[in-house]
Amino acid sequence: MEARDRDGRQSTDKFAWRHEADVVLPPPETKRWTSRRKAAILIAVRAGILTREEACQRYLISQEELVRWEVAFDRAGIPGLRVTTLQFYRRAAGLDSVIPSRRQGIRVR
Repeated sequence: MEARDRDGRQSTDKFAWRHEADVVLPPPETKRWTSRRKAAILIAVRAGILTREEACQRYLISQEELVRWEVAFDRAGIPGLRVTTLQFYRRAAGLDSVIPSRRQGIRVR
């Protein structure tokens, strides 16, 4: 079987062909990361379709960001990858005052 892009067309991308299953990966120019798109990347990495380095290079994400996605996914599945879920975990862990949210901003003295 071949990999398919998000429109269902056969993908010609050199990173998307390595597995026997149909895999739908987000396009490399993705700017808006939904929880399902993040999960697709994680599943591709875990299935060996993409290496961690290929995923980071293709999607312009850091190794640290990929690790944060993995931790959130392992903890709560696809819902754990939502941005609002990260805010919930910060509050639950008492990290709201340590890690500024977008609303709080970063204050420079």
